[in-house]
Amino acid sequence: MKKSIYLIGTILLGAFSLALLANLGFSIFGKANVARVFYQEPSLRPDINPDAVWDDSLGLYVLKEKELSEEELEQIMEQPYVPSAGEKWLEAHRDSDDPIDKAILLSLELLKDDSLAKPNPLLSAISTYDYEAITTAMKTIPITSLPELYRSICEEPAYRDQKMTAMEMLLNIELGWGLFDPYAQGLWRADFAELKANIPSGAVTKAAVEKYGLLLLPNIVKRAESGRISDKELKLFIESLGSHNKETVKSIDTSAFSSVDSVKAWAKNNKEIVSAIEKLIKAEYDWVSGGGLRAGGPY
Repeated sequence: MKKSIYLIGTILLGAFSLALLANLGFSIFGKANVARVFYQEPSLRPDINPDAVWDDSLGLYVLKEKELSEEELEQIMEQPYVPSAGEKWLEAHRDSDDPIDKAILLSLELLKDDSLAKPNPLLSAISTYDYEAITTAMKTIPITSLPELYRSICEEPAYRDQKMTAMEMLLNIELGWGLFDPYAQGLWRADFAELKANIPSGAVTKAAVEKYGLLLLPNIVKRAESGRISDKELKLFIESLGSHNKETVKSIDTSAFSSVDSVKAWAKNNKEIVSAIEKLIKAEYDWVSGGGLRAGGPY
């Protein structure tokens, strides 16, 4: 009897110990396991350095570090210094009065601010890209600068990620790419071109506003001027516009979209805003390759 009781006690104690260890293991490792996301390598490898390998935890192609021989190090040290695209840009635009240039310069200053230098959980941990600092600076760009902003995105690789962020903010769209990666920037370009080419001209829907943002504005104004839009659609447009970024709504007078007549009056007094979006939609520019991970400084 005593042996049976002892045996049962031993079994129960062992079961309790295993449960405790399992629970402890989950507490230590479970959170990390649940939080980890794996990214599948694209089926079509981009034209990049052949030594780059796919990092499934970051969703990027990266170059693995390798030890260099003394001879290789000497060769590197003897090579002339070549300024990065970011350094060249800074040299050329440091005293610029252009609103896009000034926004980029402001973002670089804000990125130096330790109070803002916090990693963003939505972005890669290896990037010094600080979403809060960049969006604070980029929202200073006037909406009338949209065509020039798009030209700069296409033709000037330096700080392309920041300019793409500004474009999404100003239009209130969200294409969902990590914009510090050159490969992702190419995907952004393709998606944005497709977005511009397929802007709906029919009835306003919440889904359409969330997808196309202010790209819908020229069509809405045209429909208002011809009396082919309802007050209900206008209200839905304004209510859905701030789904990604509330700052967008501040760039236009939302009270003017309460009725068809008020939209007509607003459009008459804000032709430059409607014209800027129309020019952006029609604009096409050659794509200049370049850019890359910020890696602690201008690229």
